[in-house]
Amino acid sequence: MPLWRTKSHHSQAESDSASATAADPKNDPVASASQAASDAWLAGHLHHLTDEQEGKLKEFKEFCEKEGYYKPGGEGEKPSHDDATMLRFLRARRFDVNGAWGQFKDTEDWRKENAIEALYENIEVESYDAARRMYPQWTGRRDRRGIPVYVFEIKHLNSKNMAVYNATMTDPEATAETHKSSTVPQRLLRLFALYENLLNFVMPLCSQLPRPNPETPIVTSTNIVDVSGVGLKQFWNLKGHMQDASVLATAHYPETLDRIFVGHSSPYPISSVLTG
Repeated sequence: MPLWRTKSHHSQAESDSASATAADPKNDPVASASQAASDAWLAGHLHHLTDEQEGKLKEFKEFCEKEGYYKPGGEGEKPSHDDATMLRFLRARRFDVNGAWGQFKDTEDWRKENAIEALYENIEVESYDAARRMYPQWTGRRDRRGIPVYVFEIKHLNSKNMAVYNATMTDPEATAETHKSSTVPQRLLRLFALYENLLNFVMPLCSQLPRPNPETPIVTSTNIVDVSGVGLKQFWNLKGHMQDASVLATAHYPETLDRIFVGHSSPYPISSVLTG
């Protein structure tokens, strides 16, 4: 469900945007499609590592084990974290072990402090469903590589619907029993659960379905954002709503967004809102 985390910095002046788009293949839809059709996206992923990357993965796991944050699998036991997960943190830091360790430790501490696994298992169905309608939803479809495609329609997130959604978070019964005493805002608890669904349901399911390169687990999603009919005022009012997801993805769910496509007919520039 990751969204709004882009690989570029804040947009520059409009006079530079056209040349930047032409110069950067990541901003070129044709080049992006060409890359997706090739095997280039597999670089740095499980079973497609260089010898150096294999060594970094081994070093990373050994360091995390020494620090008490990773347990290797034994006879009849699975490791505490699979290699695909460890590689997400390494790719996020360009295989810098120290950098990956810092983010991995922060994430594991955050998961423990917020009882993330218990939250996902105990969240109220009504609360989860309400949150699901406020963020990107998996369409049940995948791209040609087998990566799940999420679609986010923003037009319905007007002030009236957002007010109704926010009102559902004032009901104590809407909070998971395990998190009644949590100081974390209800909106964030729900968002945590949505990300956990991506990791624990959607990605494992897509990994099991027929696709090219079945040796490599699916660990990312593709997002399509439909901003048709959305005015600048509505977009601006949703900035905080969007940034919640962006900050969370960047900090604790690294490398879960493969690419994002924005479709709109609005005359207003929206990149500054999307990138936050």
